[in-house]
Amino acid sequence: MSYLASSPAAELLLRRLLLPVSSLALLLVLLLQLRCQAQMAGLPRSTRRYGTTRRGAVALLGLVLSALLVALAAFFLLGPLFSPLRVAQRAVSVGLNRAPPGHSGGPQASPAPPSILSPDPSTVTLQSGDLPPRYHVLNANKASFSSGDDVYPSWDVIFEADPTNQPPAYPLVESLAVVYPSTAAASSSLEAQSEADRAGGAAPYQPLPKLGDQTTVWVEAADNRPGYVVVRVTWCYLNVLGQVSVLSSASSVHAEQVLTLATVEQERIKSSTSSAQPVANGSGA
Repeated sequence: MSYLASSPAAELLLRRLLLPVSSLALLLVLLLQLRCQAQMAGLPRSTRRYGTTRRGAVALLGLVLSALLVALAAFFLLGPLFSPLRVAQRAVSVGLNRAPPGHSGGPQASPAPPSILSPDPSTVTLQSGDLPPRYHVLNANKASFSSGDDVYPSWDVIFEADPTNQPPAYPLVESLAVVYPSTAAASSSLEAQSEADRAGGAAPYQPLPKLGDQTTVWVEAADNRPGYVVVRVTWCYLNVLGQVSVLSSASSVHAEQVLTLATVEQERIKSSTSSAQPVANGSGA
């Protein structure tokens, strides 16, 4: 038990014992004084001076003890009202009483465990209204992979510029979302995508800020369109992998504009946290 926890009990015991002990001491002094007076009455006059001096000393001692008794009684009876410790305890008590409901004043609860998301992939990818005017959906379907990731919920939508949109900022825009069963699986898929981009001769683009937990940006030449490049932004947010790719002229590559489109998809993924599910550990299963 701590000292602060045991000190009130000790103080209470002293308060209970002090008054009886002091009263007995004062009573003893008074009895001694009366005894001395009785003894002095039978002594010769020549010795009474000494007796008077002794009686005065005894009386002074009685007054000192009485004053000490009163001071100690005032300290122990009134002292707790002004004790700094009591004041601090009252302040803490008032603070706890004013604490918000549900807040005990003790250590805060540990943060909630990591979560995985379970959104409908078709609701978090880009929509026609997210692009500049005069774009239409060319193809929208479940994503197709060569790595066996087809078993996971996914959506892949490709937008094409209208014939009247000349010259278009981007002839083609692709938006992809895949919901993996764990954060580790999503991270592993992103790393595999990066390895494929690197093996295909794509160049990394670094200055862009991160969208989620991991972000990669690659620029590679378009196979079937000379003079064009593909700018691809891929990122992970918890267990969801998002990707936005655009076909752009090699003479005017603006990766920051692609990031703007990717941010729209990322915001949709983040807003799906209402369907989050707890994960037992960081790797998930």
